[in-house]
Amino acid sequence: LPNRVVTEIVVDATDPRKAYLTQSGFGTPHVWRTDDGGASWTNITGDLPNLPVNALALIPRSNELYAGTDLGVFKSINGGQNWVPFMEGFPNVAVFSLAFNDRTRILVAGTHGRGVFSYSLPALVLRGDVDGDAKVTAADAQLVLMAAVGLPLPQGLFAFPNGDVNCDGVTNVLDAQIILSFV
Repeated sequence: LPNRVVTEIVVDATDPRKAYLTQSGFGTPHVWRTDDGGASWTNITGDLPNLPVNALALIPRSNELYAGTDLGVFKSINGGQNWVPFMEGFPNVAVFSLAFNDRTRILVAGTHGRGVFSYSLPALVLRGDVDGDAKVTAADAQLVLMAAVGLPLPQGLFAFPNGDVNCDGVTNVLDAQIILSFV
């Protein structure tokens, strides 16, 4: 890693060997990823502007990253290959803290001199996860079968869109079969 100040280390909650590190300064890469617990690091700064990166938020179960820089928040949807300014109500000021609540899907940014800002990210659809427990199991296939034969699902559960694993616009027995094959 370059001889720069480390500003943030974020460990992936789903894989403790995977972590991200950000650095301040100019003229060197600013965002790094490790997949082996820190034995080696890969530069994922991509096309992020040459700015100090002060904070990072990782969105679980996706390739989505948010970087808090000296010029606002930048977003990557492909694991850091490309970055775009995230202008969803966030100011163009130094962002020193980013936090993401996976349950509420709210991203919060702490800034220098402008206060704290928040944004609700859209919900992720995990195909096959009908019961919403963030896992695809045989119980999800059972729920799809119940819906396919017209039985009511427990309150708050919906077979579509999560149960439509082949993305054909309907939830049916074939979707349950695909889920069971996966499981």
